[in-house]
Amino acid sequence: MKNKIFFYLIFALAILSFPVFAQDTEDKTNDFYDNTETVSLPFSAVEIAGEVGNPQKIDLTSLPLRSVIVKEAVLNGAKDTFVGAYR
Repeated sequence: MKNKIFFYLIFALAILSFPVFAQDTEDKTNDFYDNTETVSLPFSAVEIAGEVGNPQKIDLTSLPLRSVIVKEAVLNGAKDTFVGAYR
């Protein structure tokens, strides 16, 4: 009986704590984009073509959600220009 109650207690705590880890609202990480909502792309496939051995379209709908920060700059000799940062 005690094992059953313990199992239900752990299960309830796990479900209640899951949304807490989904979004960093207290800025505990260096990812400053994780406080914003995710935006879906207007397309569901990417075409891989050009100088590749097997040109094909890749379906993105079956892939898991990932987040990558890209910082873009224009390198121009001695003066580099920051363009932006994107997620």
